[in-house]
Amino acid sequence: MKKVISIIITVTLLLSVLSVSVVVHAATEEKICGDYKYTADGGKAVITGYTGSEKEVIIPSDLDGNTVTALGKGLFESNKNIEKVTIPESVDLVGANAFASCGNLKKITIKSNLEVIPRGMCNDCPKLEEVNLPDSIVTVDTFAFDSCKSLKSINLPEKTEVIKLNAFSDSGLEKLNIGKNVSVIKGLIGAKKLSKITLDKNNKNFSIKNGILYSKDKSKLVFVPSLLNRKILTVPATVKTIKSAAFSYNKKLEKVNLNKVRTIEGSNFRYCNITKIVIPKTVKSIYEGCFFGCGKLKSVKFKRTKPMYIWNYCFSECKKLKYAEYPLLKKDACGDGIFDTCPALKKIKVKSGVKSVPWLTYGNKTFKEVIIPKSVKKIDKNLGYHYSGKKKTAVKGFTIKGKKNSTAYRYAKKNKFKFIALK
Repeated sequence: MKKVISIIITVTLLLSVLSVSVVVHAATEEKICGDYKYTADGGKAVITGYTGSEKEVIIPSDLDGNTVTALGKGLFESNKNIEKVTIPESVDLVGANAFASCGNLKKITIKSNLEVIPRGMCNDCPKLEEVNLPDSIVTVDTFAFDSCKSLKSINLPEKTEVIKLNAFSDSGLEKLNIGKNVSVIKGLIGAKKLSKITLDKNNKNFSIKNGILYSKDKSKLVFVPSLLNRKILTVPATVKTIKSAAFSYNKKLEKVNLNKVRTIEGSNFRYCNITKIVIPKTVKSIYEGCFFGCGKLKSVKFKRTKPMYIWNYCFSECKKLKYAEYPLLKKDACGDGIFDTCPALKKIKVKSGVKSVPWLTYGNKTFKEVIIPKSVKKIDKNLGYHYSGKKKTAVKGFTIKGKKNSTAYRYAKKNKFKFIALK
């Protein structure tokens, strides 16, 4: 279940932000020139393969009289020999994953007028230390430098406008300078070593205060560096939206006051060390996997009394979560598996106004007490049960608290669960 949930969350989150990857299509039949395979059309060549074993590769700008203008998708992927590579000025297009899993790659220099660092270009290059980018780069695409654990810094050109989700996830990036033209940051999820963000004074889209990145008007909190030395944080009252993965993997932060936030986007507090969370009445939406894997989270409370949106697996894999509240949701809200795989969860209070109670924990054996209000008219038939394979077994000692002669009372009586009447 753990792996399935993780995959669902990751895939769902990425599908919302991924752009179409750069794909270079063969125009004519493949030819060979030295260590390179290529196709050519109208005097322009696309390199589609490499058979050499050199440690330092200087990609040619010409093959048999054809100008090299593009590198194919996955061209040097999984190459274990290359340590340094130089891309010539003639190249204006690089396919996705061109240098992915290039195990010994330490340095890459791009001399061309390339505008996009493509999706996964240097994904999983653990020895990559130096990246030299041309002034023409406008976009750093998804997973561009994912898992580049030796990459501690990178100089993004002045023209850079867009940094997409996971561009530096699980990398060694320690500091990042945001230039004056950057207008879109989809999320710096997984930048676990990032401790400092600097901002060009002429940037009109973002602002930094106390080391935290905000939109210029401070209505959006964009990112809190994972290693920022803050244990307690109060989100400014101006902030209405916390952008995707803003707090993800933050091991320093223990307490956060959400103040007047309205929207908490996906994977926001993923794998954080916060110990409790109170969702204020202003919050209308919590996106998928928002508190997934918060290993020290012990309690979840909701102050909101009106219907809200909570997407799937919001508090899944919170190993120490003992007490939680189930809020009033809108009819089209997706609340599946909100508390799935929370082995310490013992008690859930369903908020007043809720009309339908789902399974809640997907059969957690330790979940033994639920408080159900009179407003509830429907209860999932699996509440109070767990599964071992296909076998359905009642949770030993499962107790329901509620009003006498209510839906909760009748469900407890029908399933022979202990019932405690509330005044």
